[in-house]
Amino acid sequence: MNEHENRFAKLITLYIGIEERIIKLVNQNFSSLCKNCVSKCCREEYCRESMDSPFLSLLIKKQKILYDPEMGWLGPVGCKINYGRPLVCHQFFCERFLEQDVLKKSDIPNYIDEFSAIGRKAYGNAHIMCVGNLDKISLKKIEKMETKCNVLISKIEHNSKVSL
Repeated sequence: MNEHENRFAKLITLYIGIEERIIKLVNQNFSSLCKNCVSKCCREEYCRESMDSPFLSLLIKKQKILYDPEMGWLGPVGCKINYGRPLVCHQFFCERFLEQDVLKKSDIPNYIDEFSAIGRKAYGNAHIMCVGNLDKISLKKIEKMETKCNVLISKIEHNSKVSL
């Protein structure tokens, strides 16, 4: 492996770690709200983005899960993707969700905004989700994204220790 491949592999590990932390925080605080909901905010067209993005496809392949052309990644108990979700999946559209005091008082929306910002301008003006050839992302850009990841991980870990 060359330096570029090593750093990109490290970036992927950091990225996955952040996404798993965010999903865990959301699930800990809101899983009962989603489980009891009768409407579905998830749609197959959102899932399709993960199939079109080389970056997300790379992450999903690691999980060895199968895509359903009708349901996308939605399974009987929710999303089957543990990491590598399209960014839209981390945005909240549900009014019941947005009205929750826990969400309003938490740093979760800030974490999601910072998480989304990690991949901005990965190659030219393209977000990492939209870069067709991941090898074109420069080492300097990968290092910047790593730094953003490390800063966000520190914030999440610090705030989770404070709230314990």
